[in-house]
Amino acid sequence: MITDTNFLDAHFSTGVGQYDANWDKIESEWYMVAENIEKKESPNGGFEIQNITQKSYLLFPNVYYINDKRSITFYVSSLEGAIIEIRANNSKGKVLASCNIPKTGGWNNYQPIKCNLNNTNGVKDVYITFKGSGNDLLHLDWFLFNN
Repeated sequence: MITDTNFLDAHFSTGVGQYDANWDKIESEWYMVAENIEKKESPNGGFEIQNITQKSYLLFPNVYYINDKRSITFYVSSLEGAIIEIRANNSKGKVLASCNIPKTGGWNNYQPIKCNLNNTNGVKDVYITFKGSGNDLLHLDWFLFNN
């Protein structure tokens, strides 16, 4: 149960389906649209995205203040490693970032993985897509944009 009402007020001040790249973090389960994923409880508390495949994606529309951001950090775990791509405005759009996710040594061993973010001018909708082999590439807890 979320008890930090100030956080909730700040999160929903932009309305449903809008995100602020200046937030401390964006929970992966806050997506607007998703394909081929499962939302499950996280060992860290709260929820996370699991059972991610190469056909999976997450849509975070209307991301404000992304133009000033130079990198993105994902908090993930992975048994085999994978690639996360950030794409502009659709699931096959311009690649803004491509992040190699290493093996983390187990599903409960999360690591922050930071990647450069490029060419964000004019970006409104952010799609997170995935590459790799298998049916459970990684578990994604949250991400954040960095200056």
